Amino acid sequence: MNPAELLELAPSEVWQDVWKQLGRAARDPRHPFRLPVVATRCPDRGVRARTVVLRASCPSPATLSLFTDRRAGKLSGLAVEPRVSWCFYDARHRVQVRAETRAVLRSGDEEARIAWRTQGPSARRLYRVTPAPGSILPEDWDPPAADESDAGFEHFAVVNCAVEEIEWLVLAREGHRRLRFQPDAEGDWLGEALVP
Repeated sequence: MNPAELLELAPSEVWQDVWKQLGRAARDPRHPFRLPVVATRCPDRGVRARTVVLRASCPSPATLSLFTDRRAGKLSGLAVEPRVSWCFYDARHRVQVRAETRAVLRSGDEEARIAWRTQGPSARRLYRVTPAPGSILPEDWDPPAADESDAGFEHFAVVNCAVEEIEWLVLAREGHRRLRFQPDAEGDWLGEALVP
């Protein structure tokens, strides 16, 4: 849909389209929502933003997931402050989706093992890197080779983020439109119009 058509959707249709696009992005590496920016609070450095890969999305319960290395700096921040803010942008359709979430880390369990198995050898080798991500790179550093082993699984983590609020914004020549979605007391997601 073009931006003008998006202006005409009912809030329930926008909600359905948001999850349709997030579902596609989790499966399609070329989808514009595949590489969102997430922001977390880090104890020693304030708020930090980074690009991640959307690995899974589920509308019920509303959840977004990413994979990370347990040694990464973002996890020390999540231990103190589990809130994660996601921002997706589709430049072609001029749509922004922001999601406010609360993260739960899964590592070393069956859920993490299932997710690990979806990763190819090139992705798995990233979790065997030493020293830890974000460390100063030694002059003699040599990245690990890709292989099918489970070496590195101990560093692999799934970050599941329970969605607490979603904001949707479309930028159209005919006028912008912004909606906020929050669950009511029964858990039904309701959209309300905001000033763009």
